[in-house]
Amino acid sequence: MSNDLELAPDFVFEQTPKYKTIISDFENGAEQRRAKRSTAITEYRLVYKNRSSANMGTITTLFSTKLGALTAFTWTHPINAATLTVRFKEDSFTYSNKSYGVYDFEFTLISIA
Repeated sequence: MSNDLELAPDFVFEQTPKYKTIISDFENGAEQRRAKRSTAITEYRLVYKNRSSANMGTITTLFSTKLGALTAFTWTHPINAATLTVRFKEDSFTYSNKSYGVYDFEFTLISIA
């Protein structure tokens, strides 16, 4: 399977597994807890520093093609080499132009179960 996002991030990047627990409080003080889903949804915060205009173009093209957070795509985890289906967390993309042709940018991907 080919990857839509092949540009490797800087290290260290953040990985955050998240569960969703529904908590129901009762009038007698008791509570009931249940899982909304049985597996964690993992977020990956990727950071890119001192990148070229070409790298910047690669990311902005992918972001535009996927319509921000609307459409999923594939990405290979840089540590365990697992191919994951992910999407952008946000519908916006911010970057810094540090100097002519040099950019810093970061974004968060969310795994799709």
